[in-house]
Parts: sequence; C-alpha cells; structure tokens
Amino acid sequence: MLLSKWSISPKGNFYRSGINSIHTPIRVVYLDDHKLFRGSVVNYCIKPFFKNMVIIEFDNGDDACEFIKAEINDKNKIDLIITDINHPGLRGKELVKSIRFHEGLSVTPIRIPIIMLTMVDETRYPELVEDKIV
Repeated sequence: MLLSKWSISPKGNFYRSGINSIHTPIRVVYLDDHKLFRGSVVNYCIKPFFKNMVIIEFDNGDDACEFIKAEINDKNKIDLIITDINHPGLRGKELVKSIRFHEGLSVTPIRIPIIMLTMVDETRYPELVEDKIV
C-alpha cells in the first residue's frame, strides 16, 4: 500500500485518493482468533483514528477466506486485510496464497494490501516476505 494514495479529510475521515466520494467507507477484513487482542486493535488503534471505516471481523481462516473470495467474485472492494498467522482453519500463509490466487482470477486486476500481525518469529515464514506474497 502506498501511503500517498491515502488521505484524511478535514473532518478526520480516512479515504483513498481517487475515490469519487470521501464518504465511501474503507472496508477492512480483520482476522485474529484472540478476541481480546482483536478487540484492542480495533477499539484502540483503528476506530479512534479512522472514523469512516467498516471492519469485518473473523476468528478463523476458513470463514475469512470464503468471505474474501465471495467479495472478490462479486467485485466488492476490500481496502485492507489484517490477519494473524496462527489461527483455526486456513492458516495465514495458505490464506494469503488463496487470496492472491483469487485476485489473479479477477477480470479487473486487483491486489489487496495485507498486514500480518503475529508474535511468531518472522524467520519461520521468510517466504511470505521474500516472495512478496504479502
């Protein structure tokens, strides 16, 4: 994600440059099986700063993957995905690969920015960074 594409309106709303209306909410998919951590990030790190944002939360990879695939197929925008690596269902690495695969099937080229939050040492998953999967 290039930060230069994002702006903050005079009212404090976060929006993507080039979108016709700054009132279009930013859609974020957030996947983490730890409810307390997920709630803390949403309530203390995202919502206070980005008022014009819709956060769709999941606690397992299977549900998140099905939702994301459906949104891509239906051409509904997702502006950002935040995910953990270790959670029930489809794990982070496989989830990202599945998302990238389905993005490639889209008629209109898309690449959804993905942020991976984890307490796992990055040396366990170097290919995610090296292969630019994320």
